[in-house]
Amino acid sequence: MAVRFGMVGCGMISNLHARAIADAQDATLTGVYSRSLEKTQAFSQQHGCRAFASLEQMLADPEVDAITICSPSGAHLAPALAAAAAGKHIIVEKPLEITTERCDKIIRAAARLRDEGLAQPILLGDPDRVTSLAQKLGVNGQLTVISPEAHPRFEEYVHRYWEMRQRKGVTLREARKLVRQGNVFGPLMVAMGDADAFVAGLTYHYPEVLRPALQVLRMRPGVTKVAGLYLMVFDDKVYFFTDPTVNIEPTAEELAEIAIMAAERVRMFGIEPRVAMLSFSNFGSTIHPQTEKVRRAVELVRERRPDLIIDGEMQADTAVVPEILEQEYPFSVLQGGANVLVFPDLASANIAYKLLQRLGGAQAIGPILMGTGKSVHVLQRGDDVDDIVNIACVAVMDAQELERAAQHPEMQEMAGRS
Repeated sequence: MAVRFGMVGCGMISNLHARAIADAQDATLTGVYSRSLEKTQAFSQQHGCRAFASLEQMLADPEVDAITICSPSGAHLAPALAAAAAGKHIIVEKPLEITTERCDKIIRAAARLRDEGLAQPILLGDPDRVTSLAQKLGVNGQLTVISPEAHPRFEEYVHRYWEMRQRKGVTLREARKLVRQGNVFGPLMVAMGDADAFVAGLTYHYPEVLRPALQVLRMRPGVTKVAGLYLMVFDDKVYFFTDPTVNIEPTAEELAEIAIMAAERVRMFGIEPRVAMLSFSNFGSTIHPQTEKVRRAVELVRERRPDLIIDGEMQADTAVVPEILEQEYPFSVLQGGANVLVFPDLASANIAYKLLQRLGGAQAIGPILMGTGKSVHVLQRGDDVDDIVNIACVAVMDAQELERAAQHPEMQEMAGRS
């Protein structure tokens, strides 16, 4: 026999649990109660259950076997309810585990983006909770906050996602549960034209953002791999490091593709890319499969994009010290030094950017995700407000560039050559 639930609360958590009950084989939702009569009636209509006028009415109803308290503000009612429930089970559901500190960062960053006219941010979460936190932080004006399950196109999103993933083992019921999650709902907003870019990661691990984004938004035409790029900002210079985040052991072909994507992205910043393909060897000084891989990648880039300034394989100091190139390797096309450094694998790139950030005094901006079909960028879990704003600005620039490319097919054709 199915357990018949009564629910206290009408917020985002209540919506999540109401849908979970609806999906369950052995549970039904009898009715709901909250201190707001208007919200109670709206919730009951949305989920096809009764609207209780009081807790006493819910407790006395013989068709309620268990009561679930889904509101943080209602958790204090649990002891009293337990004493009065006469055999009914009381369940107190915890709110979503996102720390206040991380919420504060996101809200402050969104307010800066809005106030400085950099973007029109859309936050995913509980509108009441976000508004309350924003008021406590002294944020003026209203932020746009969307609760995924309350979005008017939620069911349309669910069916779109299910169509994409139904032959990957995802049922309609599972699709509905997944689309409630921000890391799936956000990319769907971009895919459905309700947003231009998606930025996440402060409350997720990197793969938890990247995987659903690629499932929904795919890669851009002609690209076989996505890759990460970091801007390393020093007092008087800027370097670009790739790939420190995605591809663990890229092949020569993949390195070539990464180098081309990085060069194109650097040009978006108004900088002429000068690309060094790094290794532990200088122009054939050491014969080894790893150095041969990098040398082959240089050849592939030159074949596909003869317009790019690229050379290698070379050691890192050779790439960034002009005197070494001038005195030891005058034949190199990188006289004056490189500004784009393509590392042979993820380990070396990741170690290099973190050491320079922590010990070398460099400001690391990124990771900038390259190769996705739409603008998607992943924050690091420790990022501060400035980092979030910087990545959001990159996302805006990326979205604008992708829109221009869509309007001018010849740009897409050029991109496809990579």
